[in-house]
Amino acid sequence: MQISSTDFSTVSVEEKPRPEIRKIRSRKPSVSIEDQEAREEAIKKCFRAGMSPSQIVRMSESWKHPIKTPRRVLQIQKRLHLVRKSPVQPHVKNSNDFLIDVILECEAKGWKTMFWEKEHELPGFRADWFLEVRKGKRIHFYYGEMQRSDLHPSKWLSKLGPYLDTFKEKLYLQHVLIRCIGVRNEQRAVEAVDRLLGDWKTCRLFLISKGEKWLNRAGELRELIE
Repeated sequence: MQISSTDFSTVSVEEKPRPEIRKIRSRKPSVSIEDQEAREEAIKKCFRAGMSPSQIVRMSESWKHPIKTPRRVLQIQKRLHLVRKSPVQPHVKNSNDFLIDVILECEAKGWKTMFWEKEHELPGFRADWFLEVRKGKRIHFYYGEMQRSDLHPSKWLSKLGPYLDTFKEKLYLQHVLIRCIGVRNEQRAVEAVDRLLGDWKTCRLFLISKGEKWLNRAGELRELIE
């Protein structure tokens, strides 16, 4: 019996599709260990200053790696064993909002936050907070005064007078930022600044918050920083 040979070269073979091989890329951590440690130290500092998780989220907008949600802040605080034993007083909350507003305003204009401190000690008195910002070789120092309750005009003079005595030789570097709650309180602050500075209308030592602008000694509404 003759067996016919088959030409296998002409036989079509249906090829099955090969499974797609995906390359697995190793993911690099979005935040380095050094940056994570620096952020945790920043959170600790904010916590000690009495900032709420929402305030820390806002503050973190000036950091290299911002935090997106208050929930994430709470998770980090829990891991770091940061537990607040008593509620934060309203004055502390307002003072923190004030500080954060100024930091973000400076950062938006390209100024880098170098240092900040709550309850900043000065010779014989204390500011609610202190802030140092830099831009290239330029530097500014800010001192915050948050006033919630009505203050008698004489008390305003006692409150602001020490700044003038302390910084009279370096006024061009120092700025005392004042934020008041209440129109009458704000007007009393303006009057106190007028009495302290007299005819010195070009002095920018005292600036009073007016919404998103700042009232200077000359009665002009200006930007805080350029």
